Order: sequence, then structure tokens, then C-alpha cells
Amino acid sequence: MSIYLTSAMASNYIQYNLSKSTDGYNNSMDQLSSGSKITSVADNPIGVSNVVKLDLQLGANTVSQDNVSQGQDLLSLAEGNQDLVISNLQRIRDLTMQAASESYTSSDKDSMLAEIKARLTEINTIANRTQFNGTNLLDGSASNLTLQMGGNSSARLNIGSGLINVSSTALGVDVGAVTGATWTTADTENYLNNIDGAINKLTVSKSQIGGFMNRLDDATSTLVSTKDSMTSNRSLISDSDVAVASADLVKYQILQQASVSILTQANQVAAMALKLLK
Repeated sequence: MSIYLTSAMASNYIQYNLSKSTDGYNNSMDQLSSGSKITSVADNPIGVSNVVKLDLQLGANTVSQDNVSQGQDLLSLAEGNQDLVISNLQRIRDLTMQAASESYTSSDKDSMLAEIKARLTEINTIANRTQFNGTNLLDGSASNLTLQMGGNSSARLNIGSGLINVSSTALGVDVGAVTGATWTTADTENYLNNIDGAINKLTVSKSQIGGFMNRLDDATSTLVSTKDSMTSNRSLISDSDVAVASADLVKYQILQQASVSILTQANQVAAMALKLLK
């Protein structure tokens, strides 16, 4: 009768399975600890490439949202200060209508002109000092101001057309060196026309600013929707499924324990066979 010792072969096979179970266990543990199903490039090379691309797009999306938010703040500041200019012009118009009445003396008109000139000084102050992050908005220098709202050169919006020069000279409402004694009814009528033209110009500018703000609101909605879609896609590619990873962890742990147990028994069989042979 022949006796064959094959425990070495069985032991190698069991050790191979034990190694695979250990690798599976470690991979499941890595997925649970990192939250990513791709723990190395070898796991999913194409998935890694797609994740990198999505990360770039998500980064551009975040910057674009910041740009749009800044643009909204910028336009809101410009619109608010244009309202102040319009308020001053309305007061100047009221004073001019008073001066047009011949029931007022030259002294009265001088008092009116003093307030008008003070209002014009305030308007010029607004024009020269309205800034956003160091950029002048209402002195005419921002006529070509653009916002970057996406990751390519085509995603740009020129909002400068609404940022007009609101200085008294640009609006055509300077009164010059006129005095109460020389300010005739005809002069006041011409000046009223100039004020109406300035208010109309500001109204058109405010309408343009409102249109740009609506476009920025739409851009924000689009960017948020796009970000949600890209984030969901990235999660589908890379984020680990906790339930699956947990189940795999338990499975590989059981296989490890079984392999160790069988390997121990195989070694014991070999020892017993050698003992019998002796």
C-alpha cells in the first residue's frame, strides 16, 4: 500500500486563497475608510481619468459661481448709487422749477443755485468714488467691464454698457457760473430739459443693469444645476457603496478565518502523517 503526502499542495492553494481574501479585505477597508471605490489607478484607469476631468470642471464651476456672485454685488452697488444720483437730480429739478417762476427774487434764486451746486457736487462725488474692489464703476472707465461665467472664452458677459458716466458734465447738467440775477426763465426751461435728458439716460442705464442682473441670476441657476449633475456623476464613478463594501468586508473576513482554520488543519495532517511514518 502506497501513502502520498499532498498536504503541501493543499497548503499552497489555501495560502493563495488566504492572500486573495486578505487583499479583498484590505481593499474593502480602504473603500470604507476613504469613501472612494477607486483606491488605486489600477482599480479603474478610465474612471480615474473621468474623475480628474470632472474635478477640473467642478473647480471651474465654483470659480464661475464666485465671479457671478461678485458681478451681482457689483451691479447692485452701481444701481444703488445711480438711484442716489436720480434722487439728487429730482431735487435739482424741483428747485429749477421754482426758479422758473418770476415770483422769486435774485437772492432767492442764488439760494436755490447754492443747493443745486451742492447737489451737483454730491453727484460728482458719487461718480468718482463708486468703486468695487478698486474698480471705478460710474466714471465712464468701466464701459467694457466683462465677467467670466464659465470655463471657456465664450462664457463671458460684458456688463459695462450699463455702467455709464454719471458725472454732472457727462449728464449735461452743469450750471456753470450762472447767478440768480442772470438765470432767466428761458435758462431754467433749457436746464429742465437737460435734467430730464439726464434722468432718462440714467433710467435706460438702470434698465440695462436690471437685464444683466437677470442674466446673472439665470447663470447662477445653470451653474448650480450643472454642478449638481457633475457631482452626482463623480459620486457614481468614485464614491464607495458603504453597504456593498461592508458586506465584502465581512465576506473576506470570514474567508480569511476559514482559510486560516483549514491551513492549520492541513499542517496538522502533515505532522500526523510524518509521525505515523516514524
